[in-house]
Amino acid sequence: MYRLKCSLFFLPSLLVLLTLLSPVFAEAEEDRILAKVGDETITESQLKEYMTSTNLVGAPPAQEKEALETLITRSLMYNEAKKKGIDTREDVLGQIEKVRRNIIVQALMKEESIFAEPVTEESARKLYEENWMDSRYPRWVKLTLFKIAYKDKDQMKKAEEYAGSIRPKIKSEDFDKDPEEALKKLKGEVPPPDGVTITATQYKKVFLLKVRQMSAVIEQEPLKMKEGETSALIPVPQHPEIVLINLTKEFPKEELPFEKVKSDLMFAGARMLQQERLKAYLEKHKGDYKIEYFMK
Repeated sequence: MYRLKCSLFFLPSLLVLLTLLSPVFAEAEEDRILAKVGDETITESQLKEYMTSTNLVGAPPAQEKEALETLITRSLMYNEAKKKGIDTREDVLGQIEKVRRNIIVQALMKEESIFAEPVTEESARKLYEENWMDSRYPRWVKLTLFKIAYKDKDQMKKAEEYAGSIRPKIKSEDFDKDPEEALKKLKGEVPPPDGVTITATQYKKVFLLKVRQMSAVIEQEPLKMKEGETSALIPVPQHPEIVLINLTKEFPKEELPFEKVKSDLMFAGARMLQQERLKAYLEKHKGDYKIEYFMK
């Protein structure tokens, strides 16, 4: 049976008294014990940490007491679990090891300054002025997007085969000159099967950004392509469509106004900076370890 002792710090009279005590006493009591479950103590700093993690900072005393009760319950359950030997089970030890490894890696990332600070407007402008990730002078291109649509799942295979058959026949120079005439010519050479349709939409001059808040495949695929190339087949999630993208023409790089890229830099910049640092760390240390890849 566990002996439970709770501090009376929640009483208003005691709170008033504590505010009147000297700084020396306050410093000594900085991490005072609020409760005991058996031999295990729960301190004020533990309560504050828990309340921060559960967004309860600044909550009224009643919720503070409820939070303390939660910590007491968890401590009691932990002791009960140990009595049952749950802490020695292989499945539990495996999960503990995963958490332990993650904590160690997180500590190293902090020590090596791999974590990226949030990008403010000021730091976003600095990144922009440095043309980080081609954010100031991105690629400007003309894209032709082909949608091969089918009515139901039974026709999906036919749509995939059709998309694969027209892919090598897409001629960028034809779609650059006259996209409507080029599509007619393509459909004449390779007519779509029953239940499958093809349409083409052209974006006459768009910029390609590596920094994106939402990095959809259709946005990111052209970044890997050269002028005249057509992408691999791209299935559209939750839509009976397959997409092909043709990089029809590449224009000389032009400056993109900061306001056009500011939000992308601010919201995606930190994540991408962190990825850059992780890649740099891998390059620096991978020679120290034998690394084998088995995924195709």
